[in-house]
Formats: sequence, C-alpha cells, structure tokens
Amino acid sequence: MKIAENPLAGGTLRNWLRLLAANPPVRVKYLPRAAYVTLMTMAFAPLRALQALLYDTRIRQTDITHPPLFVLGHYRCGGTHFMNVLTQDPRWGFLSTTQALVPDLFFLGRPVRNLFSLFLHEKRPMDNVRVTPESPEEPEHALGNQLPWGFYQGFCWHDPTVDYVRDSVLFSGPEGEAVRARWGEAYVRLLKACTLANHGKPLVIKNPPDTARIPLL
Repeated sequence: MKIAENPLAGGTLRNWLRLLAANPPVRVKYLPRAAYVTLMTMAFAPLRALQALLYDTRIRQTDITHPPLFVLGHYRCGGTHFMNVLTQDPRWGFLSTTQALVPDLFFLGRPVRNLFSLFLHEKRPMDNVRVTPESPEEPEHALGNQLPWGFYQGFCWHDPTVDYVRDSVLFSGPEGEAVRARWGEAYVRLLKACTLANHGKPLVIKNPPDTARIPLL
C-alpha cells in the first residue's frame, strides 16, 4: 500500500485520533502514512462541516421505505460479482466507492470523486475486477471511517484482528451492548444517506462481515 492509499484518510480527525489512542503505536516506517492520514482528515474537516450544515437534517428525515437487499457470504465466494450484476439494474441504488471511502462527503459531488479517482487502482489486486469511483462498495469501509469499531481497521495495525472481530462484528467485547447500539445508529444513518443520494431507490448492500450480524440486521 502506498502512502496515499490508506482507506482511513477519508475518516474524521476525531475517529483517527481515537484509533491511534486505542491501538499499538505506529511503527517508525509507517509514520509518513500516519502523517498523511492526519493531514487528510484535517483537510476534509471544512467540507464535512459544510455537508453537515446542508444535509444533516435531510438525512435524518429520510425514510427507508424499501428494505435493503443484503448480499451476504464469506470473502471470495462471488459476492462482488453478484453485487455488480445486481446493480446493473437501474431500479437499485447502492453505496459507491467514493461514498464508502469518504462517507461524510456524500453530497459534494464531482470534486471529491475526481480527487479519489487519483488514488484508486484501475483493478482490484486480488481478482482483477475493475474499480471506479462509482463502483459498488462495502459499507464496512464507511463505518470504519466514522466509528472506532470496524473490521477493516484491524488490517491497518500489525496486531491480529481478533479484537476487531469481537468488538465490531460479534459485539461481544466489554462494552458490547453500547457498541452494538452506536454501530446500529451509524449504520441506519449511512443507509439513510445512501437512500437520499439514490433518490429513494431500494438499496443493494454487500458487506461480508454482516454475515455474522444477521440478527441485528
């Protein structure tokens, strides 16, 4: 991963600082990457404030009138291909790559998409699937940039991800019920924002960690 490819760069400064405090110290060789994330979270702060001012009320007032279609299953089982096929139907809405990576800048349009297109690989390294700023993406990335509990955050530190599985997938950590409640609120808000951005269309959501969260969904 190059310095400018860290997915946490699209999160909030507050969330980034909480992650730094909760995890092992960043190794010396990764300090440039941590500095980049810090600068990006600070640089996006005014835009986040602008979107909050313009859209927070509309997001809260948005109703999810159609239950989302959740695509579940383990990694490498074909979920991405199935999701890409489903979203060819214009009747469905979905979370785009740009929206997942910078979830608090949903509605600021082309400038944000153009910026993040500079950092995207043309194809995913694990399966050669083409990626664009408008490709469907998993909400786990968005939630990990808004909350200190996200499964993919565990891959950004050198410790095993077992605590992230416990805390953000199974919700069985010391503060499990409180984390579950806050995570659920954030997920509903994300789905409302996605519904608003897709003009009320029913959503298709593909997120492998949700396979362990079926009762909560």
